[in-house]
Amino acid sequence: MIIIADNDIIHKLVLCDLLDELLDWLQVPPNEIWVLPTLKFWVRKKLKSNPVARAHFEHFLQVTAEIPAASPCNLARFDMLDVGEQQLVAVLVEQNDTSKLISGDKRALKQLAELTNRDALLLHKLNGNVDCLEGIMLELIRQFGFETINQKVSPEADGVFRLAFGIGKTEIDAIAALQSYLQDLRCNTPFVTSC
Repeated sequence: MIIIADNDIIHKLVLCDLLDELLDWLQVPPNEIWVLPTLKFWVRKKLKSNPVARAHFEHFLQVTAEIPAASPCNLARFDMLDVGEQQLVAVLVEQNDTSKLISGDKRALKQLAELTNRDALLLHKLNGNVDCLEGIMLELIRQFGFETINQKVSPEADGVFRLAFGIGKTEIDAIAALQSYLQDLRCNTPFVTSC
Protein backbone atom coordinates (compact mmCIF):
# COMPACT_ATOMS: atom_id res chain seq x y z
CA MET A 1 0.00 0.00 0.00
CA ILE A 2 1.78 3.13 -1.25
CA ILE A 3 0.98 6.49 0.32
CA ILE A 4 1.87 9.66 -1.53
CA ALA A 5 2.66 12.71 0.61
CA ASP A 6 2.86 16.28 -0.58
CA ASN A 7 5.62 18.67 0.49
CA ASP A 8 3.26 20.91 2.45
CA ILE A 9 2.07 18.27 4.90
CA ILE A 10 5.58 16.97 5.57
CA HIS A 11 6.83 20.50 6.23
CA LYS A 12 3.98 21.27 8.65
CA LEU A 13 4.39 18.00 10.55
CA VAL A 14 8.18 18.25 10.80
CA LEU A 15 7.79 21.71 12.34
CA CYS A 16 5.70 20.02 15.05
CA ASP A 17 7.99 17.00 15.44
CA LEU A 18 5.09 14.77 14.42
CA LEU A 19 6.68 12.74 11.62
CA ASP A 20 7.17 9.67 13.84
CA GLU A 21 3.53 9.86 14.91
CA LEU A 22 2.50 10.15 11.25
CA LEU A 23 4.49 7.02 10.41
CA ASP A 24 2.90 5.16 13.34
CA TRP A 25 -0.59 6.26 12.31
CA LEU A 26 -0.15 5.33 8.64
CA GLN A 27 0.87 1.77 9.61
CA VAL A 28 2.87 1.13 6.46
CA PRO A 29 6.59 0.52 6.10
CA PRO A 30 8.22 3.96 5.73
CA ASN A 31 9.60 3.06 2.29
CA GLU A 32 5.99 2.82 1.11
CA ILE A 33 5.59 6.56 1.67
CA TRP A 34 6.51 8.35 -1.52
CA VAL A 35 7.56 12.00 -1.55
CA LEU A 36 8.53 14.40 -4.30
CA PRO A 37 12.23 14.75 -5.18
CA THR A 38 11.88 18.48 -4.50
CA LEU A 39 10.88 17.87 -0.87
CA LYS A 40 14.44 17.64 0.40
CA PHE A 41 15.47 20.98 -1.11
CA TRP A 42 12.27 22.82 -0.25
CA VAL A 43 12.08 21.72 3.39
CA ARG A 44 15.83 21.97 4.06
CA LYS A 45 15.68 25.60 2.97
CA LYS A 46 12.71 26.28 5.25
CA LEU A 47 14.39 24.53 8.20
CA LYS A 48 17.73 26.30 7.83
CA SER A 49 17.45 27.91 11.27
CA ASN A 50 15.85 24.90 13.01
CA PRO A 51 18.51 22.18 13.50
CA VAL A 52 16.29 19.91 15.62
CA ALA A 53 13.51 19.81 13.03
CA ARG A 54 16.12 19.44 10.30
CA ALA A 55 17.58 16.34 11.99
CA HIS A 56 14.10 14.76 12.24
CA PHE A 57 13.47 15.60 8.61
CA GLU A 58 16.77 14.05 7.47
CA HIS A 59 15.84 10.82 9.26
CA PHE A 60 12.42 10.87 7.56
CA LEU A 61 14.09 11.24 4.16
CA GLN A 62 16.31 8.21 4.84
CA VAL A 63 13.36 5.90 5.51
CA THR A 64 10.87 7.10 2.87
CA ALA A 65 11.13 6.86 -0.93
CA GLU A 66 11.04 9.34 -3.77
CA ILE A 67 8.03 9.11 -6.04
CA PRO A 68 8.76 7.64 -9.49
CA ALA A 69 8.35 9.80 -12.56
CA ALA A 70 4.87 9.90 -14.04
CA SER A 71 4.19 9.32 -17.70
CA PRO A 72 4.09 12.46 -19.87
CA CYS A 73 0.53 11.55 -20.89
CA ASN A 74 -0.73 11.58 -17.31
CA LEU A 75 1.24 14.71 -16.46
CA ALA A 76 -0.46 16.47 -19.36
CA ARG A 77 -3.83 15.27 -18.08
CA PHE A 78 -3.27 17.33 -14.91
CA ASP A 79 -1.45 20.31 -16.42
CA MET A 80 -3.68 22.84 -14.63
CA LEU A 81 -2.09 21.83 -11.30
CA ASP A 82 1.30 23.11 -10.24
CA VAL A 83 4.24 20.84 -11.06
CA GLY A 84 4.41 19.06 -7.69
CA GLU A 85 0.72 18.27 -7.42
CA GLN A 86 0.69 17.33 -11.10
CA GLN A 87 3.34 14.67 -10.40
CA LEU A 88 1.61 13.40 -7.24
CA VAL A 89 -1.80 13.00 -8.85
CA ALA A 90 -0.44 11.52 -12.08
CA VAL A 91 1.45 8.83 -10.16
CA LEU A 92 -1.53 8.21 -7.85
CA VAL A 93 -3.70 7.53 -10.90
CA GLU A 94 -1.27 5.45 -12.94
CA GLN A 95 0.30 3.25 -10.25
CA ASN A 96 -1.98 0.40 -9.18
CA ASP A 97 -0.33 0.01 -5.77
CA THR A 98 -0.91 3.62 -4.68
CA SER A 99 -3.73 3.82 -2.20
CA LYS A 100 -3.70 7.22 -0.51
CA LEU A 101 -2.73 10.84 -0.90
CA ILE A 102 -1.98 12.94 2.18
CA SER A 103 -1.95 16.67 1.67
CA GLY A 104 -1.71 19.88 3.63
CA ASP A 105 -2.37 22.03 0.56
CA LYS A 106 -6.01 23.13 0.56
CA ARG A 107 -5.62 25.08 -2.68
CA ALA A 108 -4.41 21.96 -4.50
CA LEU A 109 -7.23 19.87 -3.03
CA LYS A 110 -9.79 22.40 -4.27
CA GLN A 111 -8.19 22.31 -7.73
CA LEU A 112 -8.46 18.52 -7.68
CA ALA A 113 -12.14 18.83 -6.80
CA GLU A 114 -12.68 20.97 -9.87
CA LEU A 115 -10.97 18.32 -11.99
CA THR A 116 -13.18 15.56 -10.59
CA ASN A 117 -16.23 17.37 -11.94
CA ARG A 118 -15.00 16.43 -15.43
CA ASP A 119 -13.14 13.22 -14.64
CA ALA A 120 -15.12 10.35 -13.10
CA LEU A 121 -12.07 8.05 -13.06
CA LEU A 122 -10.12 10.57 -11.04
CA LEU A 123 -13.00 10.97 -8.60
CA HIS A 124 -13.16 7.19 -8.20
CA LYS A 125 -9.41 7.01 -7.46
CA LEU A 126 -9.53 9.92 -4.97
CA ASN A 127 -12.83 9.12 -3.25
CA GLY A 128 -12.05 8.24 0.36
CA ASN A 129 -8.32 8.02 -0.40
CA VAL A 130 -7.26 11.57 0.46
CA ASP A 131 -6.39 12.68 3.97
CA CYS A 132 -5.88 16.36 4.75
CA LEU A 133 -3.93 17.97 7.58
CA GLU A 134 -6.96 18.52 9.82
CA GLY A 135 -8.11 14.92 9.49
CA ILE A 136 -4.64 13.62 10.22
CA MET A 137 -4.37 15.84 13.30
CA LEU A 138 -7.71 14.48 14.56
CA GLU A 139 -6.39 10.95 14.10
CA LEU A 140 -3.13 11.79 15.87
CA ILE A 141 -5.10 13.19 18.83
CA ARG A 142 -7.15 9.98 18.97
CA GLN A 143 -4.08 7.75 18.81
CA PHE A 144 -1.58 9.67 20.96
CA GLY A 145 -3.77 11.87 23.14
CA PHE A 146 -4.43 15.60 23.03
CA GLU A 147 -1.77 16.53 25.60
CA THR A 148 1.00 14.80 23.65
CA ILE A 149 0.01 16.46 20.37
CA ASN A 150 -0.67 19.87 21.96
CA GLN A 151 2.81 19.96 23.48
CA LYS A 152 4.37 19.36 20.06
CA VAL A 153 2.31 21.58 17.80
CA SER A 154 4.03 24.68 16.51
CA PRO A 155 1.49 27.49 15.90
CA GLU A 156 3.52 28.87 12.99
CA ALA A 157 3.20 25.57 11.10
CA ASP A 158 -0.41 26.25 10.05
CA GLY A 159 -3.13 28.82 10.69
CA VAL A 160 -5.62 26.29 12.04
CA PHE A 161 -3.04 25.25 14.64
CA ARG A 162 -3.26 28.69 16.24
CA LEU A 163 -6.99 28.11 16.79
CA ALA A 164 -6.80 24.47 17.83
CA PHE A 165 -3.66 24.16 19.92
CA GLY A 166 -1.59 26.04 22.47
CA ILE A 167 -1.60 27.18 26.05
CA GLY A 168 -5.10 27.18 27.51
CA LYS A 169 -6.58 25.11 24.66
CA THR A 170 -8.48 21.95 25.49
CA GLU A 171 -9.12 18.77 23.57
CA ILE A 172 -12.67 20.01 22.98
CA ASP A 173 -11.29 23.25 21.46
CA ALA A 174 -8.91 21.34 19.21
CA ILE A 175 -11.44 18.82 17.97
CA ALA A 176 -14.05 21.51 17.32
CA ALA A 177 -11.61 23.68 15.35
CA LEU A 178 -10.20 20.78 13.34
CA GLN A 179 -13.64 19.32 12.58
CA SER A 180 -14.92 22.73 11.51
CA TYR A 181 -12.07 23.20 9.04
CA LEU A 182 -12.42 19.60 7.84
CA GLN A 183 -16.17 19.97 7.25
CA ASP A 184 -15.63 23.23 5.39
CA LEU A 185 -12.98 21.62 3.19
CA ARG A 186 -15.18 18.60 2.52
CA CYS A 187 -17.95 20.90 1.21
CA ASN A 188 -15.64 21.68 -1.71
CA THR A 189 -13.63 18.44 -1.78
CA PRO A 190 -15.99 15.57 -0.94
CA PHE A 191 -13.35 12.94 -1.72
CA VAL A 192 -11.37 13.95 1.39
CA THR A 193 -11.71 11.37 4.16
CA SER A 194 -13.83 12.44 7.10
CA CYS A 195 -12.64 11.34 10.51
